[in-house]
Amino acid sequence: MPSDFMSASDCERFLACLDIGSEEDCWYWRRQGAARYGSFDLGGKKQKAHRLAYRWQFGDIPPGENICHHCDHPYCCNPLHLFTGSQKRNMEDCARKGRIVSPRGTAHYRARVTEEQVLEIRRLRRQGWTLQRLADKFGIANQTVSTIVLRQFWAWLPDPVEETGPPDEEHSS
Repeated sequence: MPSDFMSASDCERFLACLDIGSEEDCWYWRRQGAARYGSFDLGGKKQKAHRLAYRWQFGDIPPGENICHHCDHPYCCNPLHLFTGSQKRNMEDCARKGRIVSPRGTAHYRARVTEEQVLEIRRLRRQGWTLQRLADKFGIANQTVSTIVLRQFWAWLPDPVEETGPPDEEHSS
């Protein structure tokens, strides 16, 4: 492997940290710590091991590019399993492979209402409540009410069941 950025002793140290198999196998970083990726001290600076493996095989990494894994193993340093990609491309690759699980509902950090409140908002809107009145009642922005009613957010929740009882006292006055 060519290396114009590592000394011979750095190359030896780097290779000693790898569990190198065949070209098809993942080459696992042996010194796995608490971090998601392996790291290697090069010139007094910690660097991600998979990025060094890529540089070692293919040369400099284009500015702003990530080093992504075809194999989806963060500790893999087999250069043949690595490719460059923007953050967007990396996230699209993750999503395509089903590795991104986005929290939804009240598990999402931006949730301002509960599932029950969403159903109530939709029910009251169908009864004629204005967006502003709903926003005031639930203490959320008009735009948030709009995205709930239009099913841009919370789309998996079922439509509210029509009630056949007397009109809502608060609405009828």
